Amino acid sequence: MVFKRLHISKRAKINFGEALDYYQKINPKYSEALYAEVFKCYYYIVRNPYMFQKRYDEVRICFTEGYPYAVYYIVRIDPTTSEEHIYIVNILHTKRLFKNFKFTISEYN
Repeated sequence: MVFKRLHISKRAKINFGEALDYYQKINPKYSEALYAEVFKCYYYIVRNPYMFQKRYDEVRICFTEGYPYAVYYIVRIDPTTSEEHIYIVNILHTKRLFKNFKFTISEYN
């Protein structure tokens, strides 16, 4: 059996927190809805990490519904254990550019 492990980068946590804060100031219900949408993306990604197409080299994107945000992630397989590791690289507003990406494991510890 292959287990999937979800790792979320510090950068993704910060950007997600900022988005939640922004919507919280407008209306707490919007913040709660965005939170639910991002966690729905996590659910889809963990259930089937290859469901979403690659957009930037090995980076895949899951778009939220009803909010202009996307979850950027990478799937890596550990060669020693055959476990799938899913790395959430970033959570960004779709108008923000995803550039200068360099994957480093240290960001996820």
